[in-house]
Amino acid sequence: MRDNFNINSKLRDYDINPLVIKDYSRLFPFVFNMICYIFCVILAIYFMIEKHNLGMYIGGTHVIIGCLIFGGIELFKFNKFYCNPNFKFILSNNKILETKNSEIIIDLDKSEVGLTYIAMDDKNAKYNKESFIIGWFLVFPANILFIQPVLIISKILFHLINSGEFMLFDSFIVVDDNGKFINIMANNKKEFAELKQYFWQTLKINKFEPTLFFHYTYQFHKEYGDL
Repeated sequence: MRDNFNINSKLRDYDINPLVIKDYSRLFPFVFNMICYIFCVILAIYFMIEKHNLGMYIGGTHVIIGCLIFGGIELFKFNKFYCNPNFKFILSNNKILETKNSEIIIDLDKSEVGLTYIAMDDKNAKYNKESFIIGWFLVFPANILFIQPVLIISKILFHLINSGEFMLFDSFIVVDDNGKFINIMANNKKEFAELKQYFWQTLKINKFEPTLFFHYTYQFHKEYGDL
């Protein structure tokens, strides 16, 4: 996959007019957790009916009560945490910030950025090749049969409901020289284009080349040159 930018595009002063992206990527862990709780309740009910003994009834009841409690906690946190519009990314000429209610959580300096990726993955992975591949193989059956399908379906539904658009590769992963990273999820294709423009203008990244991360991750390659 290749994507070249128009070098004649009008330059934007990101200090005067920073790029602000609301962070809704926490919705995907919410969907995943709720599906797990529902699955556990169904499984508990199935074994309670199938085994039909006191021990299974007691164990199944504990599982169901636990899932209802944790599911209730997830729903309670929905507006405050998972769908909070005050979680934002602010991108200026020299800084990339992740903020929570105006508090800076992560601060990356542009001069220290070492790697940048575009991916389908969100905040639940470490972004170096070795740990990514090892993690995939260690949990491959669960990952390929359950985790990834749920996350893919959740992501497709989010974008269809949010913007009416089909998107999968929507996350920009920025890693500095110390291994600190920010994962910025574009909420629609307009934001995705604005993020590509930002990385071209500030870091001279203007080409996208695929890397072998099971076709889930694509690496940006830095192309240095005059603006």
